[in-house]
Amino acid sequence: MSLFESLTFILSTTSKKLKKKITKNGGTLTNRLGAKVNYFIITEKQISKKLEKRIKIAEKYKSLKIVQQEWLQDSLKKNKICSSSKYVLSLKKEKEKEKEKQKENNQEEGDQEEEKEEKTRKRKKDQKEPEGKKRRKNAKKKQATKPKEKEKTTKKKKVGGSRVPMVSKLWKFDAENTVFSKDNIYFNSIMTKVDRRENHHFYHLQLINTIKKKEVWYAIHSHWGRMNSPGQGDNLMYETEKEGIREFKKRFRQRTGNSWDKIDNFEKKPNKYVITDFVNMDELF
Repeated sequence: MSLFESLTFILSTTSKKLKKKITKNGGTLTNRLGAKVNYFIITEKQISKKLEKRIKIAEKYKSLKIVQQEWLQDSLKKNKICSSSKYVLSLKKEKEKEKEKQKENNQEEGDQEEEKEEKTRKRKKDQKEPEGKKRRKNAKKKQATKPKEKEKTTKKKKVGGSRVPMVSKLWKFDAENTVFSKDNIYFNSIMTKVDRRENHHFYHLQLINTIKKKEVWYAIHSHWGRMNSPGQGDNLMYETEKEGIREFKKRFRQRTGNSWDKIDNFEKKPNKYVITDFVNMDELF
């Protein structure tokens, strides 16, 4: 008696090699799903939307077993019909695997963002000469001639209480430097996260108000790395308060998945940083 005698199969994709193995061992092939089909062999590693629809139809037939290709290969290798329980393909489990994979990809994207920032930093001019001497000489501070724009803000607590945060020790620009504040809110945030390898990371974000020779600049300073390591930094200079605030809020959302304007309602997001109550990096280490 042949191994697959009296059994009917359907393949998820056309495979002459598999067809030959099935028919050679007494099996019958068909292209239509139905109650008379015994095994639906899934050959793909990833489930497409089209295949997902076919699997859902196949699941309606209780006698039809939906198995991975390995079931066929192992049955031929052992020359006996293997139990299908080990090889059954479940859409629910496949979707869970896909979610887990996406979760890992999101984590990797977060790490890549940090690497991207480091590359951006290297392309920028040295912070001692922001945007070039020529631009600094010719630039006019818009806030000096125009009234400050009224920006909609959500009333929120000061992160870290009433203490005034210090400018990061990594910020070496020779000028009068202070952490920017608006409506009694300091634009300063120390964040942490734990990656899938259980590594602890920190991210320090500041908007620094820097004044030199009556010229005012707004600098975004970022400092990140693994906990208890020196880490690395990145600095970007802006001529206007509006540009600096916009970049600060953008980076805060990228790192945490939350809006800076709604920090009182902060929610922890998967694979993102969470804010801490620390005001200065010395308190973290």
